[in-house]
Amino acid sequence: MKLVGQPLKRIEDPRLLAGAGSYLEDLKESKMVFAEFVRSTYPHAKIKSVDTSKVENVVGFVAIFTWKDFEGKVNQLPIPEEHKAPIPEIFCLAKDKVRFVGEPVALILAEERYLAEDLVSLVEIDYEPLEAVVDPEKSLDPNSIKLYDSWESNILKQAEIKGGDVDEAFSEADVIVSEKIKTHRHTAAPIENRAVMARYDPIERKLSVWSQVQFPHVGRTLFAKILGMDEDKVRFRMPDVGGAFGLKGHIFPEDVAVCAASRLLPGIAIKWIEKRTEDISFSVQEREQIHYVKVAARKDGTILGVKDKMIADMGAYGASPWGGLTFTMITGAFLPGPYRFKDYHFEHYAVLTNKTPMGSVRGPGMFSANFVMEKMLDILAHKLELDPYEVRMKNLIRDDEFPFTTSTALVYDKCSLTESLEKGAKLVDYDKLKKEHEALRRKGVYRGIGIASLIEIGGIGSEILGPAGSVTLGYEVATVRVEPDGTVKVLTGLAPHGQSSETTIAQAVSDELKVPLDKIRVIYGDTDVIPYGHGTWGSRGAPLGISAAIVAAERTREKAKKIAAHTLEARYDDIELFENGIFSVKGTPPDMRSSRFGITLAQIANTALRRPDKLPKGMEPGLEVTMYYEPSTPATWSNAMTFCEVEVDVETGKFKILRFLVVEDCGKIINPNVVDGQVHGGIAEGLGGAIFEEIPYSADGQPLSSNFLDYLLPSAVETPDIHVSHIETLSEQNPSQTKGLGEGGTIVSPATVANAVEDALTPFSVKIRELPLKPELILKAIKEAGQ
Repeated sequence: MKLVGQPLKRIEDPRLLAGAGSYLEDLKESKMVFAEFVRSTYPHAKIKSVDTSKVENVVGFVAIFTWKDFEGKVNQLPIPEEHKAPIPEIFCLAKDKVRFVGEPVALILAEERYLAEDLVSLVEIDYEPLEAVVDPEKSLDPNSIKLYDSWESNILKQAEIKGGDVDEAFSEADVIVSEKIKTHRHTAAPIENRAVMARYDPIERKLSVWSQVQFPHVGRTLFAKILGMDEDKVRFRMPDVGGAFGLKGHIFPEDVAVCAASRLLPGIAIKWIEKRTEDISFSVQEREQIHYVKVAARKDGTILGVKDKMIADMGAYGASPWGGLTFTMITGAFLPGPYRFKDYHFEHYAVLTNKTPMGSVRGPGMFSANFVMEKMLDILAHKLELDPYEVRMKNLIRDDEFPFTTSTALVYDKCSLTESLEKGAKLVDYDKLKKEHEALRRKGVYRGIGIASLIEIGGIGSEILGPAGSVTLGYEVATVRVEPDGTVKVLTGLAPHGQSSETTIAQAVSDELKVPLDKIRVIYGDTDVIPYGHGTWGSRGAPLGISAAIVAAERTREKAKKIAAHTLEARYDDIELFENGIFSVKGTPPDMRSSRFGITLAQIANTALRRPDKLPKGMEPGLEVTMYYEPSTPATWSNAMTFCEVEVDVETGKFKILRFLVVEDCGKIINPNVVDGQVHGGIAEGLGGAIFEEIPYSADGQPLSSNFLDYLLPSAVETPDIHVSHIETLSEQNPSQTKGLGEGGTIVSPATVANAVEDALTPFSVKIRELPLKPELILKAIKEAGQ
């Protein structure tokens, strides 16, 4: 029985559930000290002096570092020059000026972690406070206070994306709808906070870094450049990681500072474990965008063109190595979504403010793009007195139009857009549900149904991905190695942190080599062991990582088959691989498929490694293949259609989700349990961002969410039952036939629930144009609609 497609239990779980996982907090070294950071309490200020005298004589104190200790030894954190934008100053510790509350100013080391925390309060910093810029629209003003004195303004990048003739499209329109739509600032909040440990070996002159970074090899490359070291003298190791959601795909100042300090204290391991307040308030934040959007359409709901002016709040800078602009430009490129219109104009303004830097959070750029477009579909439907289902069906790309080139030059491979909409409507009994809601509203019960469409990029190749710092990302690597005992080791360049990659890679390799799952070991995360790979992020694990493993396994099987043919004195074409890794002559009866009448994979590996004299003439010893898989097409495209039913209490503004349905198509399903888990988790995270999670700032630049008392996450109680239905449109772009999956639920669920709430409040003509959907926002919308 093939294992691909089977809902197998995760290989990772027995170890993790038994408490045998090894996270950064669990790592111990014989000589180890603990790091804490002295952070700015001002959003914008000049640093006049740092007084460390009160900490230096405390028992247990080890060292304190400011930028002056690192200057000339540590370079700036990298930002892609290809952005053609000014390069902000990103140092591991603030140099002369702080630009957001929480920016690291000094690094303290102590023998105990809690002592290090206590010592932070003894460091006295003399600041010269400056006016803070908090409102992104005010930051556009050339006369506003500048974050970087040498810059002409706070605009990081002004750009545009054009497709077709949008002015002509608008001139032909029967109706034009215009709205201001906002998405709000929040963060990833993984269950395990950031952490890093570093130790410098003065004898080998080698830096060992235990890091959570989502791309260990890329991290090694960038850290070597920042620290001015030979890359061979830096080793990254990734322990178990308790979630990342894009946040740990950055080069953080704190990590660099710990590594820089370790070089000045050779032989001593330095460990830093982030506190939750630091995670929420000072890591990276995303999604704060303002959109002035217009849609031109015909009376039947056909969209002719779209204009959008976006103002993106980047905080003090776009976090390294992506630089933030990667994601804001994604918003513009992806805003047309799965719809057919070809006339489009997007104006892009990325501006700096005195807030925490902008970085990647699951579905970066795409979250806002989807929310804006899906809201505008419903706004258009209401304007024309059409059903949102009808307007979507009118505008979705048809099956016979694939491959489809969008107005932003993205090329979609085949998807199941109209099929998923039809299937979802049938599963929720959409027409019947709408009639039931109308009847309930007459009784004072306000229920609504929301729809949102999704098309999600994944498996992105280097052709369109571009650089992160000095590295152009794209391909993925896998080595398949068969040991003499028949154990198959798969070394992958992926860096999983909850994606179940050990399980799904093993399933795919098992099918290629026909060996039991318990004979396969997946290894990752050590740059001294694994070939150079690009890690886990951007919905790339299956289309790139598993594809690399499949091709490596196929080539391993081909070599093993040649050895089997030579050993059995048979023609290559007459040899077949049977279950349990046994090669024998084609047509061998099932009861004779054993080592007695054939040769096992273990025996072949033993020959290849220990008896090269028995190999075919000219064949290289060993049974191992490394595959660097670069996709031949720029990306894969998965799709989904989501339906959400809610009931709103118009007296309190609260609502409850009655049901949530997803019809998803991620290509071939390797493991249904894993796919459903990704969908459920993504939707839960998206609903958290849509309903609960928010990081507001005061007018003077102080973050107002710092812990889980005021930064709310959805628990199992708030997360609805999620029903998932599958369509499998096999990808023709890669050997695994899969598409990206990991971010879609987070991207699409906010628009779905917002549209459902708005539908429930149809009698009040309520407009939902921003997030999060807090009770006070809903009550305010009801009140404003009644005026």
